[in-house]
Amino acid sequence: MYTFFFVDGGPYADNIPEEEGRAEGIKVARAPLNDALNPYSYEVYYKSPNGTESWSRSLPEGFTKETMLKYVTVRGAKSTDVMNDRKGQLQEIRFSAAKVNNTDYFIGVEEYIDHSDHGKVKVGLRFSKDLVQWTDVVYVIKESVGWDDIRVNYPIFLSKDGWSNTDIDIDDFYVIGTDGGVNNQVNKIHFQKQVPGTMGFATGLRMAAIGEACTIIPNPNKGIFKLSYVIDTLSHVEINMYSLSGQRLGSTNGNKMPGRYSEDFDISSYPVGIYLVAIRVRNRLNVYKVVKT
Repeated sequence: MYTFFFVDGGPYADNIPEEEGRAEGIKVARAPLNDALNPYSYEVYYKSPNGTESWSRSLPEGFTKETMLKYVTVRGAKSTDVMNDRKGQLQEIRFSAAKVNNTDYFIGVEEYIDHSDHGKVKVGLRFSKDLVQWTDVVYVIKESVGWDDIRVNYPIFLSKDGWSNTDIDIDDFYVIGTDGGVNNQVNKIHFQKQVPGTMGFATGLRMAAIGEACTIIPNPNKGIFKLSYVIDTLSHVEINMYSLSGQRLGSTNGNKMPGRYSEDFDISSYPVGIYLVAIRVRNRLNVYKVVKT
């Protein structure tokens, strides 16, 4: 089965009322792999308010590229936002998915505008067993105050060997995207070891190292610890503290000269559990697990 995701903008213009099943969001469609070139073979997923799930033909009878203007006011099949995002709070821009090799689950990367957080542009990871039911965003891998600064726009996955966008190894893969302007610049974030998740998915995360490896002492700890790291050239350094649910608990950033640095953290007011410290130097990112006992 061939499956793909698309962004539905919802009703166009103010004179078209909002209608259940035809709202904005990320939708999923499918077609038999041996008939994927036939536009009439595609179906869209819909879940009714009472929980009934169905797949319906995506194009109305008689629709062709030659007659499409006659269907401008014709309602299409109902479809459901499979991300279940909060209307008016999250605005989806792009979603891509890949099969995780040697597992029974998929990973998705979503770029969206978070209107509940001052309109920040964010890129986050989700997981699914069936490409229809998805977890919430379990980890925000990058966020920015504006489109031009996020630098991984329209993100997709890339396997470690660079050959596939749809099949990856969870312990070594890339998320790649573009700069905000019109140019040929493609940026990447390199994930190694494993990414955090829910539903019994992977639980640790580490990405491509910058200079010497960072150290966290003590770890485990009671909530107070020191992060030490090395910068090999003048760089912009950003450090963020996250819970496993993706909530950012604190942040520091600024330009630093080459040298050894230490940052003190205090999470003694937070519950016992696992936390993540993400340190970004230039376009590379390291994320470390911190255990509070």
